Amino acid sequence: TEAPAVAGRRAEADRAKADRAAEPAPAGAENKEPHEPSVPDNAVRGDGSGDCPEDYPIKGNASSRIYHVPDTQSYQRTIPEFCFPTTEAAEAAGFRAPRN
Repeated sequence: TEAPAVAGRRAEADRAKADRAAEPAPAGAENKEPHEPSVPDNAVRGDGSGDCPEDYPIKGNASSRIYHVPDTQSYQRTIPEFCFPTTEAAEAAGFRAPRN
C-alpha cells in the first residue's frame, strides 16, 4: 500500500490534471491537428501509398522538397506527399531533383 503522503500527492496531481483538461482551449488551439502541407499548384496529394496517378508520375517529398522521376534509384521506395505531372511543375512548386 502507498504511504498516506504519496497517495495524497498522487490524488492532488490527478485533480490538477482533470482541472487542466476541463479548461477551455486557448484561441486557435482547436486546429492543432497534425498539419498537412497545402497542395501546390499543378499537383495532387499522394494517397499514402508509393503510387502516383498515371498523369502525375513525378513523386514529391514534402519534407525534403525533392522530386523523384520514374526509373531512378529512389523512385520505387519513395512515398510521395505530392504527385506532379512534370519536373517543371515540381520545380515551379519549389521542389528540386535529387543530387545523385
